[in-house]
Amino acid sequence: MIGSCPPTPTIVGIGIIDDVDHKISSNLKKKGNSIYLIGNTEREFGGSLYYRIIGVDGGIAPKMNPQNLINYSNSLLDAMKKGIIKSCHDLSEGGLAVAIAEMTFGSEFGVQIELPLLKEMRADEFLFSESNTRWVVEVEDEKSFESIFNKNKVPFIKIGKVSGSNLTIKQNGVTIIDVSIEELREKWKNAIWEHMG
Repeated sequence: MIGSCPPTPTIVGIGIIDDVDHKISSNLKKKGNSIYLIGNTEREFGGSLYYRIIGVDGGIAPKMNPQNLINYSNSLLDAMKKGIIKSCHDLSEGGLAVAIAEMTFGSEFGVQIELPLLKEMRADEFLFSESNTRWVVEVEDEKSFESIFNKNKVPFIKIGKVSGSNLTIKQNGVTIIDVSIEELREKWKNAIWEHMG
């Protein structure tokens, strides 16, 4: 069957929003706001976009913990209803790096990210892990955000700020990525056409 897709199972989740004023988009809202990563990042790359691009087969697929999903999601929804979360993006295909890049596309704002130093994980692993039950969020009121997530024992880490017009990622002061949002947006928009030839 040339030109068609094979039958593919698809899972879709749909919910009801109590108040449309509480909807949260993924585009960044304001320079100076903080960027946090919610959830734990593991070395889980089985089936990942990263492994596909670098030509690696196998690996550990992301594991699911239903109790964490409930606790983390409820904490996130609570913070959203209180107006603490300004923007939010789930981490899925491509991991943290792709989610942050996509958050910049709907705005004209860039971000400055400082990755933590992790003994058990390289920077590329932290950036492209597809561990689930994770979100990257933009926050103005750090104290209120941290209070909710600490109270509910949800892991989080502050990783940066909304700033400038580039996506800049550093670790221990060393620049890993520094690219303009416009260049990223163009590559993202044209990627499908480049692959289709």
